[in-house]
Amino acid sequence: MIKKVDINGRVHVPIEMRAELGIETGDEVNLTLLSGSNQIVIEKVTQQCAICGSKKNLQLVSDTILCKFCAQKLKQELCE
Repeated sequence: MIKKVDINGRVHVPIEMRAELGIETGDEVNLTLLSGSNQIVIEKVTQQCAICGSKKNLQLVSDTILCKFCAQKLKQELCE
């Protein structure tokens, strides 16, 4: 599929592709330039625990996303 880049450097990603990737309005995406090629990869950013990678029971702790279990474990270790 060929798309034109607009004056602001934007490229429209068709709704079918966004739906396939689960990308909705306002979601963050990661753009990666593949080394040694002329290709850009678009990936949906999914929040996950900075320690264990879990995507469940997330919370923000001092600007870091942690799952409830890791946050509690960290708190216990800091209090000892």
